[in-house]
Amino acid sequence: MTGLDPGGARVCDGGVRLPAGLVAAALAMETVPGAACLADVEETPACLIQEHAPDTPHYGLVLDLDGILSGAVWAVWSPGGAPHLVVLPDCPGDGEQSCSGFAAHPGLHTSALWDLRQAHARAVFAAATHP
Repeated sequence: MTGLDPGGARVCDGGVRLPAGLVAAALAMETVPGAACLADVEETPACLIQEHAPDTPHYGLVLDLDGILSGAVWAVWSPGGAPHLVVLPDCPGDGEQSCSGFAAHPGLHTSALWDLRQAHARAVFAAATHP
């Protein structure tokens, strides 16, 4: 359903820019030394959870950690607040839907959400590859 149903549940449109110190800190959180490089760190993470109330924190994926069950580094921030980093386990999904979120995230699984950013990227790609 992602990208096909603009009337359905949507991904939050929040985003943040990580300060250089947090980019370096995220890289230092890698579970396997040398497995990640600076290019692997998302410096401007977008909130990946379902649209939410203003007082609910935003969560943006910063770095997938190497190794089975290692989880990922996430930036967490409130509107107008500074981000901080946390390592959270991966969401296992529910058997029917996969999910790119973290375990026990609020809202629906990411595969059930409509994301304007993904829909736009698909449209740009389709236009470029099928003129």
